[in-house]
Amino acid sequence: ISDSGGFLDIMRDVIGEEMIVAGLTQDYSVSPPRPLAEPRWCVYTRVTWRVKMLLGLAGFGFVRGKLEEQGLAATSEGDLLVITPSGQSPIYIKRYRDALMIANYTGLLTQAQLLIDGNRDEEPIGRQPAYTDGADARIKQWAQDNDVVDPNVVEFVVEPNKFDDFQRLAASWPNAQNKDSMNERVLASFLNLKGWMQLTGGLLFKDRVLGLTGQIGLNSKQHTAFQSSFYAAEQQRRDQWLDPFLDMVPETACAAAALRMPAGEFLHAMFDALERDEKALINDSLRRANFAGQQVQDLRDLIEKMRLAFQPRTGFVFRRNVPDMSLNKKGEIAVPVVAKSPMPQVAWVFWLKPGRVQLVESLVTMLNSYSKSFGFNQVYHLPVPFGNSYLPEPVTEFTNPQIPATGEIAMIVFRDFFIVSNSGPLIRDIVRTRYSITTGAKSIRDTKDYSEIERELSNTLSGLVWVNGENLGLVFD
Repeated sequence: ISDSGGFLDIMRDVIGEEMIVAGLTQDYSVSPPRPLAEPRWCVYTRVTWRVKMLLGLAGFGFVRGKLEEQGLAATSEGDLLVITPSGQSPIYIKRYRDALMIANYTGLLTQAQLLIDGNRDEEPIGRQPAYTDGADARIKQWAQDNDVVDPNVVEFVVEPNKFDDFQRLAASWPNAQNKDSMNERVLASFLNLKGWMQLTGGLLFKDRVLGLTGQIGLNSKQHTAFQSSFYAAEQQRRDQWLDPFLDMVPETACAAAALRMPAGEFLHAMFDALERDEKALINDSLRRANFAGQQVQDLRDLIEKMRLAFQPRTGFVFRRNVPDMSLNKKGEIAVPVVAKSPMPQVAWVFWLKPGRVQLVESLVTMLNSYSKSFGFNQVYHLPVPFGNSYLPEPVTEFTNPQIPATGEIAMIVFRDFFIVSNSGPLIRDIVRTRYSITTGAKSIRDTKDYSEIERELSNTLSGLVWVNGENLGLVFD
């Protein structure tokens, strides 16, 4: 190409404005399919008259002689041009009008010709629901939402579990039994790679924007009972559940997430991810306590009693941890921390059912009454400034210097929400943000970045993850 004197340009004449790369990693001519020694692939592209002319000249002996001087053997097999680099496997080239197909396996070119001829036994990827719903429809919707006439996009249709490496990864990660990582045990409750059938969508490029849209086709037979519960939650309009949560997330947050799922099952999954000794310690403390006038057998029993209070949704707020240097009445740091850690402040937000507030308040009362049994050193009631006074609901802080990073567990019940956190100041700021008209505190919904993507969100969204790169960088530092 470089020796063509500008006659042939790879971008203009070969790649053009659209190109497709397809391939196989398994041999489907046998049953069951077997992994291939090397992938079979084919490149489909539209070419200009220059390329078509050169392909025509490739049939002449003097042109083939020139190719051989470059270490390329050129032959013909029917309507295919076969190029064999020295010491390597052959490459097959087929042209149909302005469509050029380059493959390392003739079977893909044979299937392409059958599709061209309209053979009913062959179905193109472009007509499969995985592509039409997961990629094409979503890309068109993104273009409409962002007023883009002809989006610049890389589309993809992938069957992850057809790759041996992915299958091996899915079989071992995330591991629900990993003894060294609670994070991985928790992740295993949510993520099940073995059930990923198709991954389809598009990577979109726009001025100063990199977008991603698509869908994952899942095999429901691979789901655990907890994972199946995600799909049991009823649909609800975003402005009825998600927006009120985001109105509470301070603009100082580095990340936030919300997911519609049964909160009781979520709490059970989190408890199951704890180490055996940790479970035993919590359960022993609960047996010495009293919840709403009743004895509690263990944490699973407590969750079953409390799950009646929760609506099927859970939210999370993350923020950089700034040590609380507030002093108590003795002039000492009120919440000392011995277990230094770079972990951020984290808050869990639970939505409460009408008339169930007292049930959750009983939990706070139990922890307050039996704080020593649960290993807490001090209990504080952090006031929440509101205008010229304070809200009637303070944040209850249970402290122990051995709690990593923050030295405390805090919680509050207010209106229709129950919030648990490792930081009382974070809960205080969440509540103040909820009443921004009076307090002046801003939420992430007040930021320009969020307003730009809000119009793309579905009205019946089941989950959302929001990340602020600038604030998250502070956490990573």
